[in-house]
Amino acid sequence: MVKAPQFVLLLSLILTFWIYAPGRAEVLILDDLYSIVGVDLHSSMEQPFLQRVEASGSGGPTGRPVSTVTFVVESVYLKTSIAQRKTVNIVLHLANSILVFVLLLQLFRAATYLRPEWLALTFTVLWMLSPALVSTTLYLVQRMSLLATFFVLWGCIAYLYWRGQYIGGGGRWIQIVPVLVFFILAVFSKENGLLLLPIIAALELCWFRNESLKYDRVATLHRVFVWTVAVLAVVGVVLATVFYPFLREGFESRDFSMGERLLTQSR
Repeated sequence: MVKAPQFVLLLSLILTFWIYAPGRAEVLILDDLYSIVGVDLHSSMEQPFLQRVEASGSGGPTGRPVSTVTFVVESVYLKTSIAQRKTVNIVLHLANSILVFVLLLQLFRAATYLRPEWLALTFTVLWMLSPALVSTTLYLVQRMSLLATFFVLWGCIAYLYWRGQYIGGGGRWIQIVPVLVFFILAVFSKENGLLLLPIIAALELCWFRNESLKYDRVATLHRVFVWTVAVLAVVGVVLATVFYPFLREGFESRDFSMGERLLTQSR
């Protein structure tokens, strides 16, 4: 039987799709003009599939192959229109909304909150209908961000599932491999998929901070994450120092500096 919160979530998903539907115009704007047209151009050439993906790689040091594969498949094999591609983005946004609900439900249940389903539903609907996500959803090229979010959310959900097993006396370390798989998929969708590990660390050290007093295994987890965060912080500083000239060079052709770009990220 479908419970009331799940039914309301279903209605919210339908409402969200209805709200976004008018945005599926046959129009490319801003970064779409460069990235998507470039994919279509390379995909029109007679090349093996992997060469098309490599030639169509869109930005970033990784080339973002997971996202590029979806663009190439749409362009070469499905021959989809711009409106149909934007529909895929909307569906991805709805899928991410479902994952947000599942993740919040895991967290609220772990914290023994009252009515965790309704609490998770409330925050999910607010997230799903947030105006801040409109451009991310309706810019075709932002499929990269949607996919990275998709895999980051799956990684968090998989980690929390493994964590519950581990605290209960099971959950061997080898069973955390799916989290690493989602991490790799997130990073190769877009580089900010790297945030999966800091997010998991933040959940462990902040949301579950008091559990180390109850379970010895949680204390072990916390020590692992403290050392992981410390090591990653040092590595990050070293890499930023070594590659600073390269990073600064990337802004020479832009009308804003790296410092100004960093200031805008605090929004």
